Amino acid sequence: MQEMKMKDPILLEWVPFGKLIDKTQIDTGGFSVVYNAIWYKSAVKRPNYKVALKKLNGSENMSTNYFNKIKTYWKLSSDPNFLKFYGMTRDPETKEFMMILQFADKGNLRNTLSNNFDNILWKYKIKYLHNLIHNLQNAHKKGHFHKNFHSGNILLGTTDTCDTNTSVGITDIYDTYIADFGLIGPANEQKSDDKIYGVLPYIAPEVLNGKSYTSSSDIYSFGVIMAELSSGNPPFHDRNHDLDLASNICDGLRPEFGKGTPYIYKKLAHKCMNANSNERPTAEELYRYLNLWNDVLHNDIILSCKEEKIQNMFNKKIPNISTTHEKNPDATYISREFTFNNLPNPVNSPTIISHYLKENINDMDYNTNYGVCIYCNEPYINEELWCEKCDLYPMLEGWTSGNRDIDKLIIDAIYNAINKNENSLFLEWVPFNRLTDIKQIDSSNDEYIATWIDGHSSYKKYHDGNCEKLEPESIEVALTKLKGSQNMIADYLKKIKVDWNHKPDSLRFYGITRDLKTNELMLIMAYKRCSYCNKSLNKELWCKKCDPFCILEGWTSGNHDIDRFIKDTIYNARNKNKNPTFLEWVSFDRFTNMKQIGEGGFAKVYSAIWTDGKPSYKKQDDGSWEKLESEPIKVALKKLNESQNMSAKYLNE
Repeated sequence: MQEMKMKDPILLEWVPFGKLIDKTQIDTGGFSVVYNAIWYKSAVKRPNYKVALKKLNGSENMSTNYFNKIKTYWKLSSDPNFLKFYGMTRDPETKEFMMILQFADKGNLRNTLSNNFDNILWKYKIKYLHNLIHNLQNAHKKGHFHKNFHSGNILLGTTDTCDTNTSVGITDIYDTYIADFGLIGPANEQKSDDKIYGVLPYIAPEVLNGKSYTSSSDIYSFGVIMAELSSGNPPFHDRNHDLDLASNICDGLRPEFGKGTPYIYKKLAHKCMNANSNERPTAEELYRYLNLWNDVLHNDIILSCKEEKIQNMFNKKIPNISTTHEKNPDATYISREFTFNNLPNPVNSPTIISHYLKENINDMDYNTNYGVCIYCNEPYINEELWCEKCDLYPMLEGWTSGNRDIDKLIIDAIYNAINKNENSLFLEWVPFNRLTDIKQIDSSNDEYIATWIDGHSSYKKYHDGNCEKLEPESIEVALTKLKGSQNMIADYLKKIKVDWNHKPDSLRFYGITRDLKTNELMLIMAYKRCSYCNKSLNKELWCKKCDPFCILEGWTSGNHDIDRFIKDTIYNARNKNKNPTFLEWVSFDRFTNMKQIGEGGFAKVYSAIWTDGKPSYKKQDDGSWEKLESEPIKVALKKLNESQNMSAKYLNE
């Protein structure tokens, strides 16, 4: 303490614990507890000054290593953009030391986004980032880096009004501070620099792989914070913060951005989150860009053509984005220690490379160049990364299944859909945590039903070749677990390809996910219910209660009475013998080689080949049914003249 006093005219004081009154706990971190308090007869500021107290867990036996971190924090706190470090005290009961810090009256950035996201305009988001990177730049120039940079360590306050109760809106009068710079790990640990500490979604992939923290690691965390400012939601709030997420991050998974985020913003953030730490921008380079953006959005100046483009990008109306989210109970946003072994080497997602990483940071421009399609190499036509030639289907940024072959299968399925109609089908990779209310319906076959929160992506295709993404809705789906697929992906890929190519339209194959507990793949299918008993249908659209006779989903004759008539013949056949007969509705395109062979007063008769043949079933002793192989057969077709307006009387006949 004496050494610190001699080196800086701003005194670091030892404050008796009794002079800190009205203490209230306001936050808990991984290695500390934070309180606000009134510093009675403060010598640093006016009397009865409001301060923050940071109790360092385990500091009654503080290590030399941790004390050196406090000394570094003291040096940094002389910067006007860092929280002031006023002194220290000691809890007489626990003997743990407490740091006395400037109190930021508006809390941390995470809570601000949760409570007031809709009121934070882009110009204020850029202002926050501009202030943050300025602070980070100053620290990096002095050879220091944070090691635990996340939205909970970004504090907001109003200048020198820390003890006010005035309620103000979100404006640029908020000061932005970085807290806990370099203060990572337990206070009583002698050596912690070789361990991984932090909040998992913000930790750079090379650090997860056991490499040392660097200034570039802080830049990765800054990119994650940019994504969080864009969406309003904490990164990977719907995932377990565990080995699987760490592995996915190393494989190229990155946080989602909010709808309507300017392309240049996402581009800069993804450069920060580059898997190659040597290719990330420096704090100085980031400051140059954010300083330009901040000037354009906040200062009344004459704008160049480039600056007008920047202003227009950020002044677009922000869509209403809900920050209400269901947090996974295992998503943890306080610092803790991690130990990972055998993680994959960090790589970038191929789509992120194509969309955001081809240009060097110094070559970024503000022309309407939104990246290049990975299939046809043509430029995208707008901020949503749509290629006019290949439509919308390469819109796959930020995901990976963790397996390159599965990624390729899904991307190829999407690409192959480009020449089909507006309702063309394509596969999706669905994070397991986007599936809720999972219930097993068939233990013998590992069949489940679930709610897919986001629903299957769908688009409307216009005559000019452009596409509009429609609003998604949650849907009920069926899940089929592929047993042992965590170890036999290549073998199961063959089955997946067959299922994709041969599933009937009535039982759509939506995509693939992975059970986070067993690591096994699961197929996501359309879920159907029996129209009679409301029970779930199996993968062949048979209801086990109503036997095979409810294989009627997905079709209509276009006439309600005919539909009911056919369904009733099927339903009534369920209690009959082993070879029941029932009617079917058959699509006209299933008949070939049609030839007229006769004509009556009210009808014409044709011969034709029924491609699929008449389905037949064998009833088993346990009451279930086995569908037998069918073959094409020759049939007669009788066209009923004027039947497009068939009467109920004629149908009864």
